[in-house]
Amino acid sequence: SAVTIGYFDGVHKGHSALLSRLVSQAKERGLESVVVTFSTHPREALHANYIPKLITLNEERYKLLEKQGVDYCVVLPFNSEISGKSFKQFIDDYLIGIFKTKYLLIGHDHHFGCDRANGFQEYKQYGEEKGIVVEREDVFKIKDIVVSSSYIRKEIQSGNINHAKDALGYDYFIEGTVIPGFKVGKSIGFPTANVAVNDVRKLLPAAGVY
Repeated sequence: SAVTIGYFDGVHKGHSALLSRLVSQAKERGLESVVVTFSTHPREALHANYIPKLITLNEERYKLLEKQGVDYCVVLPFNSEISGKSFKQFIDDYLIGIFKTKYLLIGHDHHFGCDRANGFQEYKQYGEEKGIVVEREDVFKIKDIVVSSSYIRKEIQSGNINHAKDALGYDYFIEGTVIPGFKVGKSIGFPTANVAVNDVRKLLPAAGVY
């Protein structure tokens, strides 16, 4: 297989560029393309009191990943067993042991394994020893702005929805239950829907009417 690893919150334009390259390299090499992601945000799993603010909840994220053209999306639980593995153990146990990886594509700033001091050069060297070609995706920019999940979260929280849309490649959305409000919008000719979001981890934009 040809594999990439990440949480992919938002599945934004930078993620899409990486996944497009993964699919292209997989086809060129006669491999299956595989996205390895996690059911829990790593920081949420490692810190009991941490509640992440997510651009996309799990089902939203999986639906967006499905549109990227990869052959498989594998969701692993981010538990103590996985979080305690070094990058070499993760490569041996998962990438080689399960996915038979021949090509690994790493995001420009991505680290995996409990030994986070290691990075692309160490992955590349160990990959060569194990018969895996390891490459790194370039930084994805829009008008000199590095597109990342953290940048998009900041823009959403600031109410800069158009900036977030430019980086995401789609309209930011929330899902929830429509509840009654005070009917003020309707009375002035601008009826609105009041949406109760059913998960505290979903990132809400700055206060306002959208």
